[in-house]
Amino acid sequence: MKNLLNRSAGLTITAIAVTAAGSMPAMAAAGDIDFSTMIAAVSGATVIAAFLGMGVVKLGPNFAKWAINKVASFFPG
Repeated sequence: MKNLLNRSAGLTITAIAVTAAGSMPAMAAAGDIDFSTMIAAVSGATVIAAFLGMGVVKLGPNFAKWAINKVASFFPG
């Protein structure tokens, strides 16, 4: 399973690189490459929301497991 995930990630990175490389000549032909509009389009609130969202995704399952065990310990069994 681990090799399959590594292979999938490698294929995804390769596809992104090929796509980016294919679009570079078109952008270079139009003149200087200017990334200022792309950087300006990303707001700080969006970046913070993305970090918080990933925190929830990473910590959510462990928190849910802890909460279920905590509630279950209230009941005699």
